Amino acid sequence: MCGITGFVTTGFEGDSRAVVHRMAAALRHRGPDDLGDYVDTQAALGMSRLSIIDLSAGARPIGNENGTVHAVLNGEIYNFRELRARLQARGHRFQTQSDTEVIVHAYEQEGEDFVSDLDGMFALALWDRPQRKLLLARDRMGEKPLYYYDGPGVFVFGSELRALLEHPDVPRELDLQSLSRYLVVEAVPAPHSILAGIAKVPAAHTLVVSPGAKPHLARYWTLPFAPDRSIDEAELIERLKHQLDESVRSRLRSDVPVGVFVSGGIDSYYEYLWKCWVLFGDKDCRDMWDASIPVVHKYLADEMRGELWYGRADMQTGKRTETTYGALDAFFPALLAVSGDLKRASRLQESSFRMWNQQGIEPEEIDYRAMKITSPGYPLRPEIVESTYYLYHYTKDPKYLRMGQTLWRDFVKHCRTDEGYAALKSVITKEKADSMQSFLFAETFKYFYLLFAPTKTLDFDKVIFNTEAHPVVRTQNK
Repeated sequence: MCGITGFVTTGFEGDSRAVVHRMAAALRHRGPDDLGDYVDTQAALGMSRLSIIDLSAGARPIGNENGTVHAVLNGEIYNFRELRARLQARGHRFQTQSDTEVIVHAYEQEGEDFVSDLDGMFALALWDRPQRKLLLARDRMGEKPLYYYDGPGVFVFGSELRALLEHPDVPRELDLQSLSRYLVVEAVPAPHSILAGIAKVPAAHTLVVSPGAKPHLARYWTLPFAPDRSIDEAELIERLKHQLDESVRSRLRSDVPVGVFVSGGIDSYYEYLWKCWVLFGDKDCRDMWDASIPVVHKYLADEMRGELWYGRADMQTGKRTETTYGALDAFFPALLAVSGDLKRASRLQESSFRMWNQQGIEPEEIDYRAMKITSPGYPLRPEIVESTYYLYHYTKDPKYLRMGQTLWRDFVKHCRTDEGYAALKSVITKEKADSMQSFLFAETFKYFYLLFAPTKTLDFDKVIFNTEAHPVVRTQNK
């Protein structure tokens, strides 16, 4: 990622270049490779760059052929090559291979409407010097942040609040209403920010402002919710698969090596593979599952004291690196059960339950070789309850109901408060934390309810739960 920032002014008395440099430097953690700026009498643009596309282009804001339009970009424009070819066919000359330069020429060609042609995750700023116009834009889903302050004689923007606060005209005052919003939903929704007078550009919006004028916000895209009933289910599935393939392919465009994060332990990646196969009948996902799971069992499974655990291994050599297992790993018995491996599922669930019983509630992580807690917190996680539910569904063994009853009694005993349920700072001391994550309701309580509810409560064979416990209707392999 990169960081962008800047301001427009009717008459700034300070050193504009020094100020915008401080603003960009405040974002150095977002872009450690380079800092750059553009300054004229009414505008300043700055950026900190993480080099992904065209490493030689540097962090300077990129301009058009005559230097009248300059742009900075945080994020990526996935279809920049296609846009570049179209613009070259219309006579535009490019100086770099970067996706930022496409923004400049697309603006020259299409005006403010060019944003609708961008496919990507981005926050951008463009200064049109002859028109005395600053254009800000944010991607359709709001992946990249963009804040702004509209004050007397100055308009300031940046990827983060810390950049805006480096400008001497931006006030530092807490917005108490936004503090209330944060305490309710654990976020400050757009267009608000935690500081008074500073707002966020909403997702799928542009903002246009000239020095001394009021900014104008406009939505350029709306997520359509109306169903297209002219398309049958089979075509919808194929379109979804195609879109997923194209989305992954477009994100692999880079002038530096691209990596995919899969941990050296049991990972929800494997859950995605199996459930993609079940939901969509995707043979590629099934092939990846069939290739991956035997390797997981070979290198991660660990027999210890007659118990089955899964640890960590080097992804290149397969050499064991850690003998740790934790609350997040406790989903794996459920995945083994749903994929038909009830023997391993049952054995691993017993290990999860031993981890729980050691302190009467599960820690975040243990070293199972020494049975020593390595991370003592308990944030109300659902995974062990999920696996208990799945194993009871598939086996109908009453021991899993008894296991669930133990989990529930311990959960209430140690986490119940007058206001709700609290996470634990330590399962050893049972000291409560002042927090209650939203997944408690979406996942933990849901699996507790389903475990104890009558079987008819849910037609299990008609749905698949995603990793956030939302039921998705099955269409394949029923």
